[in-house]
Amino acid sequence: MLHGTKRFRHGSAALTALIVLIASILLVDTASAAPASAATPVATPADRDTGTVRLVRTPDGALEVQTGPRTRTVGEVVAEGPDVAFRPAGDPLPLVDGLVDDLMRRNQWSLDLLQAETVWATADGEGQVIAVVDTGVDADHPDLAARMVEGLAVRGTDPTVDGLGHGTHVAGIAAAVAGDAFGTAGLAHRAQIMPVKVIDDDGLGYASDVAEGVLWAVDNGATVINLSLAGTQRSTVLDAAISHAVAQGVVVVAAAGNEYRDGNPRVFPAAHEEVIAVASISDPDSRSSFSSVGDWVDIAAPGSSILSARPGGVHGFASGTSMATPLVAAAAALVRQVAPELTPAEVGALLTDTAIDVGPRGRDDEFGHGTMDVLAALAEIAPQPEAEQPEESADGEASFGADGDDAGADEDQVQRWDGPLRTEGRPAGRLPVVAGR
Repeated sequence: MLHGTKRFRHGSAALTALIVLIASILLVDTASAAPASAATPVATPADRDTGTVRLVRTPDGALEVQTGPRTRTVGEVVAEGPDVAFRPAGDPLPLVDGLVDDLMRRNQWSLDLLQAETVWATADGEGQVIAVVDTGVDADHPDLAARMVEGLAVRGTDPTVDGLGHGTHVAGIAAAVAGDAFGTAGLAHRAQIMPVKVIDDDGLGYASDVAEGVLWAVDNGATVINLSLAGTQRSTVLDAAISHAVAQGVVVVAAAGNEYRDGNPRVFPAAHEEVIAVASISDPDSRSSFSSVGDWVDIAAPGSSILSARPGGVHGFASGTSMATPLVAAAAALVRQVAPELTPAEVGALLTDTAIDVGPRGRDDEFGHGTMDVLAALAEIAPQPEAEQPEESADGEASFGADGDDAGADEDQVQRWDGPLRTEGRPAGRLPVVAGR
């Protein structure tokens, strides 16, 4: 919750721990839907009997296909279509009908709305480090492997193992490799991803874990911190960690919460005065039905039916303010790339001042200052090329948005997890962090 570029409201916080509930997500596996004639590997029936097919990057940048115990080159598996190429930073992105050639790019309505290909003519996130403080990030995923930097496991033992899939999905939205003829593209597709695992594979962590992860990210070079976390109790230690991050020049972005239909309580860390709090929209003018409403909301971004990476080299749809938050974190990285001298408060003010006002005139509790317009934000600090207009549908209307109310697939195809609050084995006086998938 931002309070202008220089003026912040610092309320006293009770010494309580934070219940952090990762924004609920809807996941549906899309690996089988990818065109077999393109760069997606095609497994034989015998291969399917041996286990999951996954793509793995070798140290020299090539891709190998692992099927159970077998490892082969992509060329040995792909029957038709182009090989997968990885391009060094600075090379032009290959476009097909005006879009990058990632196989699932046409399913990313959020990038259509944000005019990503036009944005990338000015900034792509190079030189920025986005810390994904979450459940870990799958370092072997082909959309993410080239972007990974050293991370930390506060919970568990390895930040590059993501048993819940939440952090991997968040990371892909922010910074998946673009122009590699595979998977999806991230908004800041040349930013680096710092995996900070604060929730273990059983879905358990604590506010102090989140605070430790934030402090470590600051000390190890993060320029933006993504907190796709929300809970109803404030934590003094997490407040202190966020304030330290901002004082060190790191932009902190947090999910506004998914609790609108569950009493719409005030949530943290989104309500912290120095973070950018992000609500979710399901189309340019509509708040997602789950997105929390309140005076802590600063800005809104697409968060319904968002396609991104899942552990194991596959992709899935998800909905939640967790999915909207990394788009704003990515936008902050783009702004910092162009204008690194801006303070976190100035980055937040730039994004909110250039947002598209929807809902009641001026700031409101549903959309904050409006829906994010990263192209307009960059135009304030760098010259912009002429934006391409979206294609018109048969009735002459430009079309953006999720297909249906917050739905990534038909309801019978969606896996929803409403896990209970985990309390077993926790120290006295500490409330647990839980994760949903």
